[in-house]
Amino acid sequence: MRARKDTFDYRASKFVQRNKLRVAAAAIIFVTLVAGVVATIREARIARAERARAEHRFSDVRKLANSFMFEFHDAIKDLPGSLKARQLVVQKALTYLDNLAQEAGDDKALQSELAVSYDKIGSLTFDVSKSLEIHLKALSLNEALVRAEPANTKYQEQLAASYGYVADLSRQSGNISGALDNRKKAQDVMEVLAASEPSNIRFRSQLADVYEEMSMTLTEIGQILQAMEQGRKALAIREVVAKTEPAKAEYRFSLALDYILVGGALLELGENAGALENYRKALTVSESLLASDAISSRYRRNIWVCYSRVGDALIRTGDLTAALASYRKGLSFIEGLAAADPDDKGHARGISVTYLKIGNVLAGMGKTGAALESCRKALAISENLLAFDPSKAETRLDLAKIYTSMGGLFTSFGDLAKAQDYLRKGQERFEESAKSDPKAVTPRKGLATAYASIGELQARLALHASGINRIQTEHWREARLSYQKSLDIWRELRESGRLIGADAGKPEEIAREIAKCDAAISSGPTP
Repeated sequence: MRARKDTFDYRASKFVQRNKLRVAAAAIIFVTLVAGVVATIREARIARAERARAEHRFSDVRKLANSFMFEFHDAIKDLPGSLKARQLVVQKALTYLDNLAQEAGDDKALQSELAVSYDKIGSLTFDVSKSLEIHLKALSLNEALVRAEPANTKYQEQLAASYGYVADLSRQSGNISGALDNRKKAQDVMEVLAASEPSNIRFRSQLADVYEEMSMTLTEIGQILQAMEQGRKALAIREVVAKTEPAKAEYRFSLALDYILVGGALLELGENAGALENYRKALTVSESLLASDAISSRYRRNIWVCYSRVGDALIRTGDLTAALASYRKGLSFIEGLAAADPDDKGHARGISVTYLKIGNVLAGMGKTGAALESCRKALAISENLLAFDPSKAETRLDLAKIYTSMGGLFTSFGDLAKAQDYLRKGQERFEESAKSDPKAVTPRKGLATAYASIGELQARLALHASGINRIQTEHWREARLSYQKSLDIWRELRESGRLIGADAGKPEEIAREIAKCDAAISSGPTP
């Protein structure tokens, strides 16, 4: 016999024969472990597949919800009478987004989607404070995303958009400082993005948006030359983009807006012919857009704006008849929109503003009765708007202008008691507006005008009290005091470089009225 070689197989077989029970138990344990591992792997694969399917379904549901919220809204937004349906979409969409935000966690893609959606919903919301609250949610998400990934151009683009929305709402709320701060942040972001991709039309268009918005804000604080610079930057981009993509209506619409913007700056600078030229260019573009989409409420509203601005420029040229005709053409457009959407407060405000402009031009033509009727229509609308939303800064400012205009009309009628009542109301409203945002120029100019109108009224009262020494002198002193308040504001605006163009001669004009008061006071009562 020959001995077997001492191999691994030989040793293993001998071990198994001697330890059958132990080996069997070990085999069972091994098989169980293998089966467990296989089952675990299989379950993990199933779980991953189910999670992937769930995430896919979740993504599909989000896409479907977004499609309904935004595509449906966009499909009806230009239809007359769609306001209530749009408001319902906004309300439901906001609830959906708030619920979704609770599930976002560290999912950057979802956070980005939420930020964009919040900005969309915020821009569709009609209440200023609520809209600002929604846009601030988007801003917070976008700032966090950019901090996490500072090189991500998508996140930077979203952040610039959020800054722009918050700036616009800050301006509407009367917070000009906040508006400027956020505009500058948006501009810084978009200038870097546009420079990084010079051929990117979307970035260039968004940079033009920022320049446009900055120009409007600078205009409000009286920095007209700087506003003009920003407006011309925007217009230069718009003209190139509109030529590059002539079939895109959105680019042409933006071009019309920037013609209006530059026209406004030129009008403030006293360059009336240039202003009128730009306004008419805007009207031509807007009419071509409406011809391609006759039911668009946005295009119709922009034509109202164009006719209104053309009227403003015609007044400066002295052509009051043509100005009145332009205002009335604009009125027909905005009244049509309001009739189709009676709940749209923006259309109602447009009617009020136009009635006031018509009233002022009629007063300039000597048609004081018709002027007063037009101003009363403006007053009724604006008082209703203020009752609906007492926090709306632009409505308070509108009322201040209406009260002051009506006070001037009653002064010309000789109804000095009513004149005094309306002028005091105008003064109070302008003081409120000026106090709420000291940087804003329009309320301060309005307040200076109101003080001057009160001075004129007191001078009239002095003349009516001729022969009564004490009362007459008192009225002249009151007139002088009001004129002095007006002069102080005009001088302050001049010294800060915010008094140019059509209003540049106001300090001298008011100083002459003060001199008349001084002469009357020193000469004693009129017989």
